Amino acid sequence: MLALLLGVLKIVGIVLLIILGIILLLILLVLLVPIRYRVEGAFDGKPAGLAKVTWLLHLISAKAEYQEALDVTVRVLGFRVFGMKLPEEAGEDASPKTKPDAGSKTKSHGKASSGAGEDTDEDAGTENLKGCESSAESKKKNAEKTGKEEINREDDGGVRAEAKTEVKAETKAKIKVNNTEAADLKKTDGVEQTIHIEGMDGKEETTGNNIEETQPQSSSSFLTGIYEKLNAKCVGTIRGILQKIRSVAAAAREKFQAIRDKEEWAVAFLKNKDNQKTFCLMKRQIFRLIRHIFPQKLSGRVKFGFDDPSTTGQILTYISPFYGCYAGKLELIPVFEEKVLEGEVSLKGRARILTVLWIAARMLFDRNFRKLIRWFLDRER
Repeated sequence: MLALLLGVLKIVGIVLLIILGIILLLILLVLLVPIRYRVEGAFDGKPAGLAKVTWLLHLISAKAEYQEALDVTVRVLGFRVFGMKLPEEAGEDASPKTKPDAGSKTKSHGKASSGAGEDTDEDAGTENLKGCESSAESKKKNAEKTGKEEINREDDGGVRAEAKTEVKAETKAKIKVNNTEAADLKKTDGVEQTIHIEGMDGKEETTGNNIEETQPQSSSSFLTGIYEKLNAKCVGTIRGILQKIRSVAAAAREKFQAIRDKEEWAVAFLKNKDNQKTFCLMKRQIFRLIRHIFPQKLSGRVKFGFDDPSTTGQILTYISPFYGCYAGKLELIPVFEEKVLEGEVSLKGRARILTVLWIAARMLFDRNFRKLIRWFLDRER
């Protein structure tokens, strides 16, 4: 019985070891087997290109090819698991469908309208007769109304003329009485009495002395009112402008102070010794990552030129610092006399996941780097 139990445990242990070995093997394969990439491109009037990524002897592969249309495929163990193909650019449109002639429509409509017109001629004649009768009656009524109004106006004109003559006689008598009593009224009351007479135009007439005194007073008061309004508007606008200038100056002062504070903080942040060490570490690790991912094989030929020779010269000056990277691998042919762009380029490279993870872990091991990440995340929140 004991031997049977030991045999079962032995088998279970062997199975567990096999499973752990498979898991460890898969982890090592993922970490150590590099991901390889290949990029090819050509341009000779029309662009064409190919980009391919493979892992573990094409066990998993992804390809994107462009040849007048983009075709993307993903394969696992040689079986296609994903595919996408973008359609080509629209060429000639399909021939438009024939539309019915407009003449046939107009003819059919014309026939229908002619048939309907014959039926409605009688109705239109009766409506015109009714309209003429109603217009004649309205004209008669308007003539009667205008005659009555003219009679009333003539009666009113006679009555008004008689009333005007009576008013003139009465006003002359009142003016004489008021001229004799004007001195006494000035002594006793100290108030100037004016006589208002309703004349033909509905205007007020005053005595000679009062007319001369009231006109300059009214004109001066009118001018003073205008002056006060203009003065108030000018003062208001000047105050508004000054207030805006003060607000703009205050906002500019606050922005300048904020920029100055940020500048001081940035200078202090960069001068910190721990931060300087972290920046040096980041620079070293970034350059190491670029060297690891940078293509190992590069070959090709590129012929380029522009209408302006100075532009071609500027492009050469921009490329010259990287001459050590492509020397002997990529041939560049500048043309200074015409506009040209043609050639083909091919590059290959690889990247190991273990190396990328080690570079990232080397950064995370730095305490000050973790501190900066936490500070940055808290600031974003």
